[in-house]
Amino acid sequence: MIFVLFCFDVKLFSACVFSAAGVSGGRLYHRVGDDAVLPCSSGGSLSSCSGLGWFYIRDDDSRWVVQNGIVLPISPQAARLSLSRNCSLIINNITAEDAGRYTCRLGGSRSNTDEYLNVLNVGPTEDGDVTLHCSLRRYESSCPENSLLWVDETGTQLTAEGDGYKVRGQTNCVSSLTVKHQNGRNRRFSCQFVEENEVKIEAHYPPSVNKNKMKNRNQPKLHVFYFCVKVVICLEVLCVRRLERVEGGVPLHCGTMKAAWRHIRSNIVQMSQKLLKVDEAETE
Repeated sequence: MIFVLFCFDVKLFSACVFSAAGVSGGRLYHRVGDDAVLPCSSGGSLSSCSGLGWFYIRDDDSRWVVQNGIVLPISPQAARLSLSRNCSLIINNITAEDAGRYTCRLGGSRSNTDEYLNVLNVGPTEDGDVTLHCSLRRYESSCPENSLLWVDETGTQLTAEGDGYKVRGQTNCVSSLTVKHQNGRNRRFSCQFVEENEVKIEAHYPPSVNKNKMKNRNQPKLHVFYFCVKVVICLEVLCVRRLERVEGGVPLHCGTMKAAWRHIRSNIVQMSQKLLKVDEAETE
C-alpha cells in the first residue's frame, strides 16, 4: 500500500519520503569488526546502481551515505563503504556507530527497503578483577528485559554469582559481567542477544580469531617482501654478468652495490621473521 505524505519542512523531506512507502526489509546482527552486507530489494530494475541511494538514520543522526550510486565522501563512514554489483551496501570493519536504519531507494521506484543494522560488542575494563561490558547498538532505543545473556565456554547460562564470576545485570541495552582473575584456567565468556527465544547474535571474550582477516591484513606486507626479494635477485644477476665482462678485479661501484644488497637482504630476513612472529601470535 502506498501512502501519500506532504512535507513542508525541507529538513524533514528525506525522512518523510522514506516514511511514505516502504518494503519490509530485515534485521541484521553483527559484531564490531565484522563486514556487513545490506541487500537492496527496492522495486525496479537493479541492473545499474546509477540511480540508487542509501539513507542512514539513528536517533538525531540522519544523512545520505550513497547518492546516484556513488558513496558520498562527506560521510564519516565513506572510507569503509562500497556497493556490490547488485547494489547492496557493504560496510567494512563495522563499529557500534554504524548501527541504525539504512534505507535503499532506486530512482523511479515508488518503494524502498529498510535494513536495520544491530551491532554487538563485548569489551573489558580492569580494576583488580575484569568487568566485561556487552552492549547492543540498534535503531530502536531500548532492548527487551533479560535479552542480553551471559554463557560460559560450556554454553551454560550464568546467573547471579558463581565460581569466579558475578553477573551485574542488564540496563537497557548494556549488560555487565565481573570475572575474577584465575591463573591456569582458560575460561571463555559469551554474551548473547536473545529475541523471541532465538539467539540473534553472540560475541565472545576473549574474542574469536578471524584467520581470513589476519591473512588479508598481512597481504600488503607480503607483497612488499616478495618485491624486495625479486629486486635483490635481479641486481645480483646483473652484477654477476658485469663481473664476467670485467677483467682485473671488481669495479668499485659494483662492490658498493654488493654491500648495499647485503644490507637489503638482512632487512628482508628481519621482515620475514617479524611476519612469522605476528602470524604465530595472532593464531594462538
